Amino acid sequence: MDGVTEFRLSDYWKRRVANFLGANFPIEVALLDLNKVQLLGWENPSALLTDSYVRALERGHRFPLVDVIRRGAYYEIRGGYDGGHHRAVAHYIVGVPLRVRVFEKDREGTDDVELQSIRDLNFSDATPDEEEMLYEAVREDDPNII
Repeated sequence: MDGVTEFRLSDYWKRRVANFLGANFPIEVALLDLNKVQLLGWENPSALLTDSYVRALERGHRFPLVDVIRRGAYYEIRGGYDGGHHRAVAHYIVGVPLRVRVFEKDREGTDDVELQSIRDLNFSDATPDEEEMLYEAVREDDPNII
């Protein structure tokens, strides 16, 4: 698929991992070029946090892999509150491929959310104080926050 660089597990290792972790395990690690590949999400990211991630990427920082589900021609962010939305939007803004773990199984409990392209997500309507609280809370746990 254009815009995707994949690193696949052999069938042998898929079976080994499946036996160890159960049925829901990543089938591959990939780099997604978000200018060519459609990635869907549902969370409205914080402008302050996304800006910090953009600055970190511009300085060459790397972030943890984002878990995604392959849905045919597009991908969907897997997981709960920031399951990778801020990182994905920052990678899209900077134009750096997003490192992901690709799963085939659905995530649970979010079937009622409306998905949209990360290219079209609106920033949250949080107050400046709420933005600052979120930023400080995440910054304590993430050394890449500037």
